[in-house]
Amino acid sequence: MRRIFACATAMPLALLALAPVSAAAQDQPEASDSDADKAVIIVTAQRRAEDVQDVPITVSVATQRQLDIQNVTTTTDLVRAVPALTATDQGVFQVRGIGTRGFGRSAEQSVSVVMDGVVLGRGLTNALYDVETVEVLSGPQGTLFGKNSNAGLINVTTKAPKLGQTEFIGHFNIGNRDYIHGYAIANLPLGDTAALRISYRHTRTGKVVFNEFYDEWDRNTDDGVRARFRWQPSDRLTIDLSGDYQRLASNGVNGSADFAGVGVQVEAPKGSALEATLAACGIVASPRNNKTCGDSLRVAGVDEGDTYGRENYGGSLAIDWEFADGLTFTSITALRKTRKGEFGVDADLAGEFADTVPANLLDRNLIPYNSKTWSQEARIASSTANALSFVAGVYYAKTDTLDVIDQSGTLGFNLGGLEFRRNPTFIINQRDYAAFGQIDWRITPALKVFIGGRVTHNDLKDYSFNSFDRSVTVGGPYIYTGDTGFFSVLPVNSCTLAGGLPFAELTPAQRVPCPAGTSLTEPARVKKTGFSGTAGITYELSPDTMLFARYARGYKGPFLNESVTYTPSLAQQPLKVNPEYVDSIDLGIKTRLFDRFAFNLSAFYSKFDGYQTTIYVPPVPPQVVINFIQGNADGTTTKGIEASFYGNLTPNFSLSGGIIYNEASYGKDFRVPCTTDPSGVCPALRQLPFAPRWKATFAGEYKRAITKNIEGFAQFDLDYSDKYNYGSSPGNPTSPSRYLLGLRGGLRFSEGRFGVAAFCRNCLDKRYPITTTFDGFAGFNGAFTPATPGGPAPVGGSFVQFLTIDSYRVWGLTLDASF
Repeated sequence: MRRIFACATAMPLALLALAPVSAAAQDQPEASDSDADKAVIIVTAQRRAEDVQDVPITVSVATQRQLDIQNVTTTTDLVRAVPALTATDQGVFQVRGIGTRGFGRSAEQSVSVVMDGVVLGRGLTNALYDVETVEVLSGPQGTLFGKNSNAGLINVTTKAPKLGQTEFIGHFNIGNRDYIHGYAIANLPLGDTAALRISYRHTRTGKVVFNEFYDEWDRNTDDGVRARFRWQPSDRLTIDLSGDYQRLASNGVNGSADFAGVGVQVEAPKGSALEATLAACGIVASPRNNKTCGDSLRVAGVDEGDTYGRENYGGSLAIDWEFADGLTFTSITALRKTRKGEFGVDADLAGEFADTVPANLLDRNLIPYNSKTWSQEARIASSTANALSFVAGVYYAKTDTLDVIDQSGTLGFNLGGLEFRRNPTFIINQRDYAAFGQIDWRITPALKVFIGGRVTHNDLKDYSFNSFDRSVTVGGPYIYTGDTGFFSVLPVNSCTLAGGLPFAELTPAQRVPCPAGTSLTEPARVKKTGFSGTAGITYELSPDTMLFARYARGYKGPFLNESVTYTPSLAQQPLKVNPEYVDSIDLGIKTRLFDRFAFNLSAFYSKFDGYQTTIYVPPVPPQVVINFIQGNADGTTTKGIEASFYGNLTPNFSLSGGIIYNEASYGKDFRVPCTTDPSGVCPALRQLPFAPRWKATFAGEYKRAITKNIEGFAQFDLDYSDKYNYGSSPGNPTSPSRYLLGLRGGLRFSEGRFGVAAFCRNCLDKRYPITTTFDGFAGFNGAFTPATPGGPAPVGGSFVQFLTIDSYRVWGLTLDASF
């Protein structure tokens, strides 16, 4: 939930895996021509602009130019450019194999996403356009960036308005599979001290999944606009006001606009009723299958509104005030909102997780939510030119979330026209307070030490309840299983958090009264104070070579498991998931060869206590539906080596790349539920899910002048990863080794102001899914039922895969213009 490099040269730098950290509101100064010759990349590491080679942190950086070269249009696309970055089937980012996987609505992510100094949180906008740089920082970054960066950080800095300069930029891609991507930018001066920058983007994708029932391909659009106003009344005061809006829309054939939630059948048991149902739809389960047959995308006479869409929007006010003594005060005030799905739709619509056959398994599957975050950060920083420099600040965030689940279906049972129904509502209020600081002391011109810390206080209130319309239970059409039934969600409140179970559907012997001081109407509340910190040393062997050692302590707060299903025949799952802590060490060297080519190498080791993770639970009797357990895993570790390089090998040929070897594993005593052992419990698969041991990226460009005003160029990028696990339980499918090749070639005219190129992505046309996993509906869709009554038992398993536009070869044409 991803970057590469930022260099002010005309070359594509593709990946830098070792360097600094940080996301700040300040803009990064452009590298000079002499800097470009030395392959200098400027990043806002440690909240200040510095050469990436001078900062003791592992980081990958990309500019807008590099994003265009590799057709990287969203933060998720960055996994094709950064070796340390991966994404799970839920679109959750991982750095070095670590990320939060699960459905806890109050859970924080392990990889934070920051845009222009604002932590996006659940109000994430994934679009990348008109950016200055995108930085991916490996390892805990909690000291300067907060509790939800235990694994790393994605820092997006957008282009700031340019004073006194009129500028127009256009970029347009069109290709097969209905692919369109483009953006337009205008920079408008407003007098001598102010400027306005407006940018718009549009992306369209489709022809990924075909629904045979509706005879329709998926269609998805992503539109966004951003405006930044800058006023600089003096050399010491800069005020930035910005706002952005993103609108995603979809027809639901492949899930929602930003989530491929429809599994296509990759394997069905031979001789099963499921196989016969698929055949009747014209579908043969196979790794090349891209067809489904779900029948609940539309309901006649019902306006589904924005059921398959999403909106993200917000704004920020940033003030930078430089004092005469070299101190700079920064204030960032921000508001972020997101809305997904449509509230109040009363119809059997699939939402983002549609089943794949024309049967009422779970025809109603609506999960709308709203989230709003207000945040304020204030900090003060001294000049890095001082022998003793520092940065210190305070932070506050307030997040309010409303979430609803509205699901109904027969789950494959003959209920005489009735359906199971559940309709819980979740109200979550989170408050975060923090104070942080870091001191750097240059003891000698070559030796520097640094130390920093952050104290974070979390205050979480969580309340959920089930809505049962008792007026429709007599004669149907719905069957409610209650607050503790197999198809229910256990209410979250102060009573259930304390262990109370005073519900009417339980027998007197099974009921547990609410403990004193708690009730079913009072929110559950969890408070926790945690510490993050860092310390390290750097030593310059020469002006172009630096050694560094960095220790970091990370903290991620507790959350509540709002998706618990409680039945008396099963052990109760805990509502509270404890905090996560990490201790990490990086040892590295950064060097610049021949003043033109940079090479970086680091070794890392991280150990997590209470790693927050989700484990898949297959349906084991008396369970009827699949389940997921949220919990903590002690002893989880990551260790390995990262290397990166970038620069000009010749004046006309630039090359960049990176590689990571990463052993990311659970502790040896960690166990997971499984069906491959009679006990139902097995050791977890050793390597963490979606964490390949080897991953590498490479990119390069060769350019040559054809005439005085025409330049030809050829570019390539390659992303490789070895096989990895899709889940933590034995029996999960495994991803094959992956090779993703991108190519581009074309011409530039008038000193680069105009350009035309042909491109392809996934040029080898590898059908790589996001994931292949157990069919969640296998117990209900006839996967284990003979095709004919009394026939032989079906043979084989039932698995589905999830596809995106990157699962196909896409080729097309690119046009560029700038004035």
